[in-house]
Amino acid sequence: MFGFNLFITMAYQLIADTTFIAFDVETTGLYPVAGRVVELSGVKFTIDSGVIATFDELINPQSPIPPEVVRIHGITDAMVAERPTADLIVPRFLEFIGGPEMVLISHNASFDVGFVGVDIARQGIADPGNLILDTLVLARHCLPSLGSYKLENLVRYFNIPSQNYHRALADSFSVKEIFLSLLQRYPKIKTIEQVQQKTYTFHFSDAATFQVQLPPGFEDLAWAMENSLPVVMVYKGGSKGPEPRIITPLAAIQRNGIIYVAAYCHLDKVEKSFRLDRIKEFRIKK
Repeated sequence: MFGFNLFITMAYQLIADTTFIAFDVETTGLYPVAGRVVELSGVKFTIDSGVIATFDELINPQSPIPPEVVRIHGITDAMVAERPTADLIVPRFLEFIGGPEMVLISHNASFDVGFVGVDIARQGIADPGNLILDTLVLARHCLPSLGSYKLENLVRYFNIPSQNYHRALADSFSVKEIFLSLLQRYPKIKTIEQVQQKTYTFHFSDAATFQVQLPPGFEDLAWAMENSLPVVMVYKGGSKGPEPRIITPLAAIQRNGIIYVAAYCHLDKVEKSFRLDRIKEFRIKK
């Protein structure tokens, strides 16, 4: 486990003396406990030397990739069918990182940290202790009037050569270039501590989304979840009002003390989360 002395050392470390790893994941869905990683990539670099090494692996999620997700990243069941599973790839990725003194970078880091962090926890691996910086939050701080901070919008803004969006290695290279472009805009930023002051920081142990059991009274919903059955529910809140909607529940998850149902929403045709305390009626669809 990482220690206090390492945090102090990292805070005052010069950016020019730091080895960074820009990384990205592609997944089967939105929630780490309900979904799985299907691609994990990283680009190791320094400011002066440029790219040192890359990591790029497809991962067999051991479950079907939903069609609506395939439309986003283009990774199909056939592409991952013969690939290694996460229990083999994640330790290789941690070995690629190389040690707790390396600083990781991600865009919308809570998403990537969540998926990799849950896999680390599933395998009983100790948090490697790396500091993880978020370029999305950094861009919001440095470019307050930009409007949209999606990866592809920042790529266009900085005139970064077009990449194959939503593939992990291409996005990792984009994260690297966005980070370097932001540093060029703010040449007074010299230390890791100064970067931390302008963004959120994470560790893999911050994957604070946990799978839980549904409480008493939701036995039918738990049965539907276990057997991938569609459910008709009435939900209080959200943009669609109180009209019944059909979902296929995937998992019960807890974030910040609140239980949510991660589910595929047949109305919106995407994976969403619904607060359990706002589900007022539900029945298994005949």
